[in-house]
Amino acid sequence: MKFILHGYALIFTAIMYMTTTGCKDIVAPLELELPQQDTMVNQFDSFLELLWRVPINQDTSGSFFVLGLQLYRNKIMFIKGFDGPEDIVHCRDQSTGGVLWTWSDPENIQDGASIPTTQVWEDMLVLCSWHQIDVLNINSGVSIWKSSLRKQGGCGNPRIALFNGYIYHTHSDCSMVFDSLSHLVRAHITEGRWDTLLTLAKADNYSSRIESLNLWMNPQGDSILIFQDRRINLLAPYAVGRIDLHAYNLTQRRHEWQADNIDPSGNSNVWATYIYHNKVYFLGSRTVYCFDAQQGKLLWQRYFGGGGFEHFMGSASQMVVNGQLWVKPANRRLVALDPNSGAIFWDTNEGGASPYPMVYYKGHIFYGSSGDGGVFVHRASDGKLVQRIRRPFSSTLSSDIAINQEAGLLFWSDGYFLRCYKIKL
Repeated sequence: MKFILHGYALIFTAIMYMTTTGCKDIVAPLELELPQQDTMVNQFDSFLELLWRVPINQDTSGSFFVLGLQLYRNKIMFIKGFDGPEDIVHCRDQSTGGVLWTWSDPENIQDGASIPTTQVWEDMLVLCSWHQIDVLNINSGVSIWKSSLRKQGGCGNPRIALFNGYIYHTHSDCSMVFDSLSHLVRAHITEGRWDTLLTLAKADNYSSRIESLNLWMNPQGDSILIFQDRRINLLAPYAVGRIDLHAYNLTQRRHEWQADNIDPSGNSNVWATYIYHNKVYFLGSRTVYCFDAQQGKLLWQRYFGGGGFEHFMGSASQMVVNGQLWVKPANRRLVALDPNSGAIFWDTNEGGASPYPMVYYKGHIFYGSSGDGGVFVHRASDGKLVQRIRRPFSSTLSSDIAINQEAGLLFWSDGYFLRCYKIKL
């Protein structure tokens, strides 16, 4: 699953307006050079070979965000942000970078940056632009169905989850201050009919926000939704948050357990909880928590310290590979923990500042960097930085990455061009 920085989406949702909807086929544009020199300097013996690069827009005079890279068969899809209402979703050929189709809905989606989340299921691409869900056919770019809460007087969260062909979303009224109910709903990806699974009510002036869904199968064979309730009290002199973790039995339609007020900061990571070997790994503001998935008991926690954005976990990523829990805070740090105890296997500050998900490939950890605008590659065994693609232009914006595991292809954008590299490992 891919995720997009939701802060930017809020800005664009508030200030832009447009007028038509649709998908169109396009002839692949010519590659146009920028006036600046493309300085892909690398201090390592490179195992990344540039196969192609193509401009995202015919006019390469301006840069923008390329977000939410998704792969499906021989196609790569992404969102183009900070460039207005036209052609906000692109579908490209992985072999050449040629444009297969683009999609836009300028009447309802003001800019690509207002689409915080994308998901892929079979041959369907799901777009979440807060209050609107769009499902597109990946092969043609044609809209299958659309759901708009605004037209029903409601609001939606900026993030969705997608499990076994069902889209999970949170619906509420449109005021964070006066929200009384938060509804967790789901719709089958082929139908678009929302069914309410559970409702959390406002309590003690704390409004509810259901986030970070993941699905776990318990030993009894029941499907359990693990999620957090990011509550906030905006009526207090200073906004006060509270983080609760929930387990909901989707098979039996009942709550299994609840852990209240987990993080003393009242803040947390907004992306999905991570589940491994019947344990739930949850990121607070600066702390990694491990819970028993069956009973909700806290097993261990590790505090990362720091202030401001130092070691901030709000946009961090985590994953378990080869018996190690890798955690990437917002700064340059990258840490490998023992998933059973929280003990540190290795710890490095050689990395890049990044809010993007890590990708594992053949013994290495790959991720895009926001602070440096490039790509970092670490050796998984000890965290050693072994490869770095520096940003080619001073105005390069950050991008997440995608890796075709079978073909060994890395896709990344420098803000002007979409790039494809062969990983020679």
